Amino acid sequence: MSEKDQRIIDVDVVIEKYNKNNPELKPMDRKTLAKELGVNPQVFSDWKNGRTPKLIFRILKLKEIGSCDFEDFVIKPS
Repeated sequence: MSEKDQRIIDVDVVIEKYNKNNPELKPMDRKTLAKELGVNPQVFSDWKNGRTPKLIFRILKLKEIGSCDFEDFVIKPS
């Protein structure tokens, strides 16, 4: 993986957008998001520090190859 391909996952952006879009609901925090995802909150720090799952890069490559959105190929089976 080259340096230009490196990415981090910043869940704080997700939390901020969730809270902005849902002001009437209880605010989301890292602990709540971790519970929702079934992970330990430490994983968020790992992701933000560059220890990103390899699957992310494969999904980004699929998105690039197909010039499509995630929703175009990450779908629920019928």
